[in-house]
Amino acid sequence: MDILAWRDSVYHLFGSVVLATDFDEERNSLWIGVSTDATPGQLRALAQSHGMPAGMMTLEHFADLRALRGDIRDTVRPIVGGAKISLHEFGVDSARKWCTVGFNVRLPNDANEYFVTNAHCTMTMFGPDSAQAYQPYSNYPGAFYQTPIGIEVYDPPLSSSLPGCPSGTSCRYSDAALFRYINGAPHTFAGIAKTAYFSTGFNTDGSFDQTATFTNIGEVADSNWIAADLGNIYVHKIGMRTGWTWGAFSRSCVNVGSGGGVLLCQQFSYTYANEGDSGSPAFWWVCCGTNQTSLVGIVHSAIPPSNEMGFSTIAGVKNDLGALITY
Repeated sequence: MDILAWRDSVYHLFGSVVLATDFDEERNSLWIGVSTDATPGQLRALAQSHGMPAGMMTLEHFADLRALRGDIRDTVRPIVGGAKISLHEFGVDSARKWCTVGFNVRLPNDANEYFVTNAHCTMTMFGPDSAQAYQPYSNYPGAFYQTPIGIEVYDPPLSSSLPGCPSGTSCRYSDAALFRYINGAPHTFAGIAKTAYFSTGFNTDGSFDQTATFTNIGEVADSNWIAADLGNIYVHKIGMRTGWTWGAFSRSCVNVGSGGGVLLCQQFSYTYANEGDSGSPAFWWVCCGTNQTSLVGIVHSAIPPSNEMGFSTIAGVKNDLGALITY
């Protein structure tokens, strides 16, 4: 019996305790939401006694799931910075990439609305392509595709003429691409997900459960990094892979090889990040009792041995993408 047949059979097998079922594409397994008076262990044993392979089924209490409806890895509406997205060319699932919305922006004299994520999340880094963004994901081939929420409109090429670009190379200032919202996807301008708690530890995720929305009220200029006491600057990020984490600033203005070129003057902090956090907003939190932030830049990489996170500054993003309005 295949997995879809098992999905249809559990209603008869388990009876009224089954409240919802779904095919979990990411895990290639059957998800079953059951009532709080059900015992998952007993139900799992019952299913296996009728021939269901071990590991095919995930059982969760439905009440627990309702408490996590604000999970940034799930459907987030309105869409804010920190929400999970998948990007790929429509109909070409093999090229799918999991990333994070950076920040919602506007352009001068333009009625459209946009968001920024990493250029390396698109199909062609530092070049035009047909990348479409879905939130939280699109389904696998042969199944219904969700309506895309955005399409790439600008990801400029590398250039050898930028000031400071090493001889014999081509450069950009940021790992960033601009997407236009489409299909009426609801979103919050200058909004970033605020989850239940943060983590400062190495290899320790922060919360994914969105409990409020940060409002971006400003930007941090590049000059702040050069003149500041680096050890006393703290950089926060919200990402789909590791949630809300923060750490002290570590390195300033590092040239980084990326995408066949060089990213000029990138910044680093001791902020835990991992694959999937690409595109996350990096920000200062005005802190404690407020939901206000100042945008620092966009996360693009991590150095696991030193627990460092790399990001492009907001000034670098604007140098590449133009006069973005972020607040």
